[in-house]
Amino acid sequence: MTILLPNIKRFTLAVLCCIIATASYAQIDFKVGTGTTVNAQSEYPSPFPHYFKADRQQYLFPASELLAAGMFPGAILAIKWDVKHLATGSIRPYMGSEDLEIKIGSTSATTLASGYVSGINHVVLPKTNTMPVLGINAFTLPAPFVWNGTDNIVIEVCHGNLVEYTGNCGVEYTVVSGYDAFQYYATDANGSQCATTTFNNSYTNRRPNTIFSMGIPCDSTLDSAVIVGPEHVCPNRKFKLFIGALPGKTVMTGATHQWQYSDDGMSWANYTGP
Repeated sequence: MTILLPNIKRFTLAVLCCIIATASYAQIDFKVGTGTTVNAQSEYPSPFPHYFKADRQQYLFPASELLAAGMFPGAILAIKWDVKHLATGSIRPYMGSEDLEIKIGSTSATTLASGYVSGINHVVLPKTNTMPVLGINAFTLPAPFVWNGTDNIVIEVCHGNLVEYTGNCGVEYTVVSGYDAFQYYATDANGSQCATTTFNNSYTNRRPNTIFSMGIPCDSTLDSAVIVGPEHVCPNRKFKLFIGALPGKTVMTGATHQWQYSDDGMSWANYTGP
């Protein structure tokens, strides 16, 4: 019997390295909100507004709801919304949102009943003339936003249009209970309203369904994964290896891996068999 334990050790290390390399770029989407009602062109909230010339909006996401949706502490790489209509029913064709600005931040606030949360300044989208399309509209953050898993999250959307108003684009929203998840102000005054402190207490239990795209942190994958298999293997005898979890750990979903083999423990090639 020939024992190939040294090669198995290298084999295990190679597999872990492949997991880490892939996980560095892995991105997983988590949809927060299950409502199916879509706002009308004259209603709020809408991440792509134009019923008034300018407005400011904030959406509150409690940590408990983010965790319940499957999110984990780590880097948020993108924010997405699924547009169902482009201001259908408005008196003019939708012309986009001028100087649309999107920001994200964390807070200990549990409601927006008293107005906007301050300190929401991590840029998702700098001021940009934005024309959404039907379907998923994704905004990749210039720099990832790291969520600690315990703070609540606020997304802020604001814009200012110099052109005539049309209507708001439609996005499905969820009706929450027990707290105010939405706050806004809208006006036909020219110019951005991103700095306004004025707010309306309307539609406060509505929050647009939002998709958070997260990256899998490499260190968490490394700390969680273990290769499970026989301690010794013999020539011409089949054996199986599995990717499992260390005791008390959970291997994050979404990571991919590539098995490799070696005849000498130095040069490696991808294994494509079962």
